[in-house]
Amino acid sequence: MLGATPPVPGVTYLGLPAQRGVLWGSRRGVPPQVVARDFFAFLFMYHVSEPKTKKQEGSGGLQGQLPPLPIPTLSPQHRCSRSEPPVKGCRGGSVPSTAPPWFLTAETLEYSPTLATLPLGGLKTTSTFVLEQPRCVFNVRDDAVIWLVVAVPKAVPDFNNSVEPGTPERAFQGFPTTAPAYMTLNSTLLHYPCPKRPGDITVLRVGSETSCTRAETRPTCNGPLPGPGPYRVKFLALEGSEPVAETAWSEPITLRTAQSPSSIPTTGSGHSASMIAITSILSILFAILLAGLLAMLVLGSDTCGGSSTFSKPEAVTVQRYNTHHVYDQPAARL
Repeated sequence: MLGATPPVPGVTYLGLPAQRGVLWGSRRGVPPQVVARDFFAFLFMYHVSEPKTKKQEGSGGLQGQLPPLPIPTLSPQHRCSRSEPPVKGCRGGSVPSTAPPWFLTAETLEYSPTLATLPLGGLKTTSTFVLEQPRCVFNVRDDAVIWLVVAVPKAVPDFNNSVEPGTPERAFQGFPTTAPAYMTLNSTLLHYPCPKRPGDITVLRVGSETSCTRAETRPTCNGPLPGPGPYRVKFLALEGSEPVAETAWSEPITLRTAQSPSSIPTTGSGHSASMIAITSILSILFAILLAGLLAMLVLGSDTCGGSSTFSKPEAVTVQRYNTHHVYDQPAARL
């Protein structure tokens, strides 16, 4: 078995020192099957890329010797070790990976973005939708940038994590014609604390920016989505330009569709034209009756008010009369 090959002094296996009868990869926590997978993958690539040498006529030998096999490099997740000094480019602190591009793959997490579960208005509109934040999902360095990838379904199988955000292939302004996917809403673990603190906003609204829709200088704009979709999204963590972790793709998300004015019915549902005419006539008659009652009340109050008025009393004339005392008369003295 590959993982139990006995060591030979001065000989290394896969370019790594063998100790105690176990490959270096197994001692450092890498399963033997992973080492074997990477090794045989390299052999396949080498067999395809290297030209074959011609055999010597009659001798059955090879002209010259094959060049030495280059040492395959393990993936960044296997080469990184927290016991080594932190170096940018490796999760948890380790030497940066020098693996060829076809060995650099991001760790796929068992998480899929979902729509917000809170009773939130406008969960899906004609140009936006609301996602749950990826809380307690990523285990990356604090300076790793977590991006939201929005793509049309046909771009999901061939999506390339190595294409950096902000490039024309990932620009919002070209979505979905020249850019089948774009990257936006970049953030770090600082904005996705775990566990959730009381009062935190734990949702992301996709498509909420309208000021940068046509701004070529903002290729990572979180602009309104151009149509009802469907769309699929995922979160991708980058350390510099190297993808280190990604979530699974979400289920297709279809937005609401606005109705054209011509498709809106002018009559109420379940009501005939005759019912509408009868209702209108009754409303007019009721208005006339109400106006007549008000007029009668006004005229009646004026009539009652005129019969209860008082006439002005006539003036009373009094003749002047001079008073005199009875004792002043001469007859009284007799």
